[in-house]
Amino acid sequence: MKKRIVAAVVVAALIPGTVAAAQTQVQKYGHLNTTEKLVEDWQSHQEELYLDSLELLALMVEAEAGDQPIEGKKLVVDVVLNRIDSPDFPNSIEEVITQKYAFTSYWDGSIDRVWEPAATTYQAIEEELENRTNYEVLYFTAEEYGKYGTHWGKVGDHYFSKK
Repeated sequence: MKKRIVAAVVVAALIPGTVAAAQTQVQKYGHLNTTEKLVEDWQSHQEELYLDSLELLALMVEAEAGDQPIEGKKLVVDVVLNRIDSPDFPNSIEEVITQKYAFTSYWDGSIDRVWEPAATTYQAIEEELENRTNYEVLYFTAEEYGKYGTHWGKVGDHYFSKK
């Protein structure tokens, strides 16, 4: 339930005026014209895809960093968002998370064992979508720095690296 609320707030912020415009037309004409109905259906589909992506992100963050402080969770979110922004990685949350061997929790199945992400996981995602903490980190590992990127810093049990 929390997933849907956080995502709905984010989606509403991304497409301001859409609902209001549709409501105005219904009030004025009693219906939506065909073009606007198609646009409304498309936007609804896009919102659903976006909500699914945010749910996948929450599950992945919980699986990767569920036992980490919120600062660490935020940086894991930033890794995904920064990869989306990078020309070296895929362009969507789902494509970044499911990229072959990118995130251990996806490939070893531990993401499937997450029953419900913690409130701090949702908080980390919401805060990073509103105001990203870090625009540099692209990689993280546990126990030691990985072989990719330049060392950035350690937060909790994770070692983060930038390009």
